[in-house]
Amino acid sequence: MQEDRATSIFEAWYEQHDRGEAPSPEEVIREHPDLAEPLRARFTGLGVLDQVLQLPSDLPRGTPEQIGDYRILREIGRGGMGVVYEAEQTSMQRRVALKVLSLAVTSTAQAVKRFQREARAGGKFHHTNIVPIYGMGQHAGHWYYAMELVEGSPLNTVLEDVRRTQHGHPPETPSEPTSYLGTDTSDPGYFKRVAEMFAGVADALDHAHQQGVIHRDLKPSNLLLEADGTLKLVDFG
Repeated sequence: MQEDRATSIFEAWYEQHDRGEAPSPEEVIREHPDLAEPLRARFTGLGVLDQVLQLPSDLPRGTPEQIGDYRILREIGRGGMGVVYEAEQTSMQRRVALKVLSLAVTSTAQAVKRFQREARAGGKFHHTNIVPIYGMGQHAGHWYYAMELVEGSPLNTVLEDVRRTQHGHPPETPSEPTSYLGTDTSDPGYFKRVAEMFAGVADALDHAHQQGVIHRDLKPSNLLLEADGTLKLVDFG
């Protein structure tokens, strides 16, 4: 039970850390003195991960070169449970998005089960607006799953471009998804495109619900907008 609580607290802290809003590890430990030892082990493990796995100079610190059949190319994003990389699946000669569970939480059975449940949930679906999962595995202590590499942008990034444009600070080179959506919110066509995008998402959620799966973390960063206006769901946590 203590391990489960420590994992939940650490994952919540990690999400805050990614947003630049996290308290220091020592503050978290002081707030939970009964969990001081398991929490300290997780924070220490995260530091060790950053130091030991420092490899290519053109990748972020802590990035492995290869995980199983996948050659790591670049980091795409981070979340409470791990990191998403662009990778090449060497056997299939295709680019994929590879989500890798953080080593700092891999030692806990609860975290691994949640990660496996997320991968299996996403692997059930065949829908235009859901990013397909290709496979899941473990290599050298890394739990991972591979999914379609979406050539697009997270919706939160697109919306930030819209907000910046409205405040007179448009991006120098708008992404293709931003160009599709547009930044003129006084244009009726803007809202028509938004409605069409979310109609697809609503249909995708209905598809998931019919199979007994609920998306527990629906937010702009888990919606990827492609250049043709297709909005795709990821991370069925």
